Amino acid sequence: MQALNNIEGPNLLGFPIGYKYGLTLFNSFSDSVNDILIDAGGARDLTNAFNLYRNAAHTKQIDATFSDSALASGGRDSNDNLTGPKWFNVLLIGGSGKTSQGFFTTSSSPTLPTGFTYYRRLGSIYWTGSTIKAFHQYGDIFIWDTLNLDSTATIGTTASQITLLVPIGVVVEAKIRCSTSAAGAYAILVTSTNETNSTPSSTYNDSIGADVNSITTNYPGRFPLQVITDTSAQIRLRALANSSQCAVHTKGWREFF
Repeated sequence: MQALNNIEGPNLLGFPIGYKYGLTLFNSFSDSVNDILIDAGGARDLTNAFNLYRNAAHTKQIDATFSDSALASGGRDSNDNLTGPKWFNVLLIGGSGKTSQGFFTTSSSPTLPTGFTYYRRLGSIYWTGSTIKAFHQYGDIFIWDTLNLDSTATIGTTASQITLLVPIGVVVEAKIRCSTSAAGAYAILVTSTNETNSTPSSTYNDSIGADVNSITTNYPGRFPLQVITDTSAQIRLRALANSSQCAVHTKGWREFF
């Protein structure tokens, strides 16, 4: 079988449509605050017109604007800044006569640096305002090293939407952990915003249980879920009874590369 690496340019020999291998993202051991290590690998670009590849791992720095002049160099779009928490897409970018490089951008339709005309999204990283939030990637699954508390909202019989700590601008399968309680029997339904806004019941729910002494501090009904987000990283919660307590933690997400 012909090797598919070390082929960059129009698809004369190379990668199948939509192809991606390797290119796993890691928090850098040398500077986990600012740097991302991108493993070796290759992929078709977003338009399936061009092969992108790296035959060795390389590091990109979010605290410096993009440069392709060295193996370990700046990676942030010059239009972006590090002021406040925000998501950055990690792209592999390339072009005729250019070596493929990692690139960080908050834009879903980025203007690429001069000489680069093709890209493929590899995932997203979260800048907390002071550091890249630590994670591990396993294939198309990203797991936070420390799960994130997204909401402790009191919910009722009218549906409400909450925002999870998962990438925005794309649809992902969020991996969450919910903890629920209420004064009396409770039932919580967790759905995608693209699903029908249905009414939970004693038989149609994601969690059901009994009364607890303190509904504000105790969450006895704990359950893991996978739910599809919208491009605003939101999901829907709805309760059978008013004044229901629901704490939602994000463990990570699965990408649809």
